[in-house]
Amino acid sequence: MLRRLHHLLRRRARDERGATAVETALVLPILLILCFGIIEGGLLFRNAHTITASVRSGARTAVALPRHDGYQEAAANAAAAALGSIPADAVDTLTIYRADPGTGRPVSGGFETCTTSCWRFTWDEGSRSFVPVLGTAWPAADQSACGDEAHTDYLGVYVRGHYDWVTGFFGDARDITANTVMRLEPLPLSVACHS
Repeated sequence: MLRRLHHLLRRRARDERGATAVETALVLPILLILCFGIIEGGLLFRNAHTITASVRSGARTAVALPRHDGYQEAAANAAAAALGSIPADAVDTLTIYRADPGTGRPVSGGFETCTTSCWRFTWDEGSRSFVPVLGTAWPAADQSACGDEAHTDYLGVYVRGHYDWVTGFFGDARDITANTVMRLEPLPLSVACHS
């Protein structure tokens, strides 16, 4: 009787080991995909959050310099500085534009197609800075910054970047865009508002 019981217990242990191996083979791929998904999602969120922070930094800088020559370079430099935590190859373009206060979009063209009332930049990976695109302009002298909302321009900053999936489980790359719109800081009454 003891012999038979011992034999049954050994057989049952061997069967459980086989069941454990089958269960592991079924569950392990799901756990790996879940783990890689969490890692990929975290890296994607980091890039998206950093790009959003860069447009805010660029816009804050630009609106604080109404009608100052060089406001666009200061804004581009501020946006570039905020992009320090993401890979250099994850950024594509920057646009600083006169915004329609109702839509938040450029008053002429699109974010990457405007040629008037905007400054467009491309990203230089080596220097981690933005380089102006020829043929675009929004001169500081053309900005309206006099008092109330009806007489003050709105300025927008747009950045396009991307995220390259590390594992490739979820595709090749995903575009990330962010833009923000702020009203130019009104000039004091003692400063000329129009040229």
